[in-house]
Amino acid sequence: FDLYDAHPVFKESIDKCCDYLAKEFSCDLKAIWLSDDEALISQTQHTQLLLFVVEYALSELWQSFGINPDYVIGHSVGEYVAAVTARVFDLESGLKLIYHRARLMQSLPEGGGMLVVLADIKTVKAAIKSQKLKLSIAAINAPRQIVVSGDKAALKNIESCLDEKSIRTKMLNVSHAFHSYLMDPILTEFKQIAKTIEYKKPNITLISNVTGDVLSAAQLNADYWVSHIKEGVNFAGGINALSQKGCDVYLEVGPGAVLTGLGQQCVSDADGLWLSSLNKGCNSWDSILKALAKLYVKGLDIDWQSYD
Repeated sequence: FDLYDAHPVFKESIDKCCDYLAKEFSCDLKAIWLSDDEALISQTQHTQLLLFVVEYALSELWQSFGINPDYVIGHSVGEYVAAVTARVFDLESGLKLIYHRARLMQSLPEGGGMLVVLADIKTVKAAIKSQKLKLSIAAINAPRQIVVSGDKAALKNIESCLDEKSIRTKMLNVSHAFHSYLMDPILTEFKQIAKTIEYKKPNITLISNVTGDVLSAAQLNADYWVSHIKEGVNFAGGINALSQKGCDVYLEVGPGAVLTGLGQQCVSDADGLWLSSLNKGCNSWDSILKALAKLYVKGLDIDWQSYD
């Protein structure tokens, strides 16, 4: 809330998104956001929209300061914002896609879950295979942080199996088994919606969650965004690809610093600058200013006229 009150670019970007959602879908996202009702905000159909809108507004804020990325990568919902930033589709199309994605996921029956496993991918796959469980690899967040998704009973089984091997796990507080086979029932309808969008060649290099590498214009179509719902998030692969391309400044454009910590686990370059836009428990404007100061010291050109 403090950043919304503090900076006109952030406020205008939030308002632009909320006005479109209200007009097109009768969705009063701003009222949901301002309600501070945790149960309401944590509903998938609202959480995904809020993540998109906040990340988009932060992206616009940074670019207004002259901080323009050479590469963009997202994590699940974040890839939609990355695609808007890279001009793959316009803001309205991004909002349309994420609105229907969230709505369709919310419509699925509950009963699925997600489990974080602090082990490498080979160990996790071997455990799933040994127990003959139908589970999906939902995310490779870091070399030793894997997320497994699927039916809760199967997750409990794998949790017990891993616990016997002294492998740490944590069940996530989610309503559904995202990035898994349990998303299948919504894929056909989402594809029909995704086919109405016009996709363009990225004007900034866009790194894929699905492949963990650069996305070409030919790959960016309705089928890609359908697979993006079901396939695992290869965040570690994407960060590794960025590192190999010589990236040395990483800026998390989101509501916290979780991905900053995960990203650092994926690379061996100790000299890279890792920054988050916002930090929990800190004043949002102060967090932005501290990150901006570090970017300035690093040698990036700041548009001080626009900043002022």
